[in-house]
Amino acid sequence: MASRRQEIADKIIEQQLDVLRLTAGTDRDTAKIIFRMQRELVAKLSDVDFDRVRTQRLLNQVNKVIREYYDEAWGVVEKSLDGVANVTASHTVESLAAVATIEARIPSKAFLENLSTDSMIQGANSAEWWNRQETAIKNRFADEVRQGIAQSETNQQIIERIRGRGGVGGIIKTAYRNISALVHSSVQQVANDARFKTFQDNDDLVKGVEQLSTLDGNTTDICISYSGGKWDLEGNPINGTTLPFKGGPPRHWNCRSVLIPILKTFKEIGIDLPEPKESTRASINGQLNENITFEDWLSRRSKEQQDEQLGAGRAQLWRDGTITLKQLLDLNGNPLTLEQLTEKYRL
Repeated sequence: MASRRQEIADKIIEQQLDVLRLTAGTDRDTAKIIFRMQRELVAKLSDVDFDRVRTQRLLNQVNKVIREYYDEAWGVVEKSLDGVANVTASHTVESLAAVATIEARIPSKAFLENLSTDSMIQGANSAEWWNRQETAIKNRFADEVRQGIAQSETNQQIIERIRGRGGVGGIIKTAYRNISALVHSSVQQVANDARFKTFQDNDDLVKGVEQLSTLDGNTTDICISYSGGKWDLEGNPINGTTLPFKGGPPRHWNCRSVLIPILKTFKEIGIDLPEPKESTRASINGQLNENITFEDWLSRRSKEQQDEQLGAGRAQLWRDGTITLKQLLDLNGNPLTLEQLTEKYRL
């Protein structure tokens, strides 16, 4: 029989996979819009005879085109974010109720409606990041056109600056990569914010949160160190955790980590039932005890795999016992370089 921790984690991970599928769909939809934008921009570049007046007129037209397409793409993303907020909160409520056997409460409609614009990613909300990316693509377009003109390039050569050439991506491909990362991180942020607020609103069932990081070779230093971290519902570290909560995941662009609730025991809730025993969790190496840490998991990997995961220098410091994985970050949760680690722990 699965423990309550494992049961609730399974439900959240299952829903998180659905969120990732939605993210992929939103990513495809925005990509189609951006590549339609590319076709229109290329068409405008094809026939223009560049001089100072015509160039400025072109750039004014391009700015208008970029704004229209970015507004269209943001509309697609905002609709997805609104849906994710509501679905995630509802699913979390259902999961809490099923595991705790007590009715749970959903956050207010106003809170969920505002998540798409209020959720903060790396210090700014999604709409602000979207505006920054729109401004960046406008500036890059103008820079490439002016540089091409200064070098007496043909229209086709300037188009290649925009579209890419010789296997080197142009500014549109860069724009797409940035948008893709923003879509993923925005959806993850809204999903995690919706879950965390649901946990807070059900503090009669939940007493804290734990970060669950994916156990595989793509996990970043940040999420390796934060894996298994625990905080109360005010974001204060508990149970030996020293790293700051900092709003929880996503902790970086394209982060895959999630928060799961630390449930109150049946006794704490006031239910006279025995607690289920520990269960197992899945990884690429098969079934593992559900409480296994990233450090436990990494110790089972080969030296080559450890070096690939951490970098050879960091991995050797870890194998030598000079550092723990938690010490890959400073006290503020920022990654340390190999040089900083060596200086800090070998003096």
